[in-house]
Amino acid sequence: MTIDPTLIKSSFAVVEPHGSEVTAYFYAHLFEHNPDVRKLFAEHMNDQQDRLWAAIGTLVNRLEDTDTVVNVHRPLSGGGQALRGERGDHRGVEAAGEQGAQRD
Repeated sequence: MTIDPTLIKSSFAVVEPHGSEVTAYFYAHLFEHNPDVRKLFAEHMNDQQDRLWAAIGTLVNRLEDTDTVVNVHRPLSGGGQALRGERGDHRGVEAAGEQGAQRD
């Protein structure tokens, strides 16, 4: 798969000012379609939403820097849960939430 960094960055620039709305929608969609994963997250989601949006911004702005992309993605792909002793079997559910949010 080939990516177009210019297209990704210009697209992100359009939605960037709406980060809190985007992440709120993402998590609402995830929890609506996968209610069992809600318990894996804090009651108040503001910090989680801010961290997700910051990570997405870093990924977009550093697309050509493979080391940064890998280091930012690693904790998002279950590394943090493993450090807290949680099971990572919900990653497929989160990926489904990501795909659903992209379609909507």
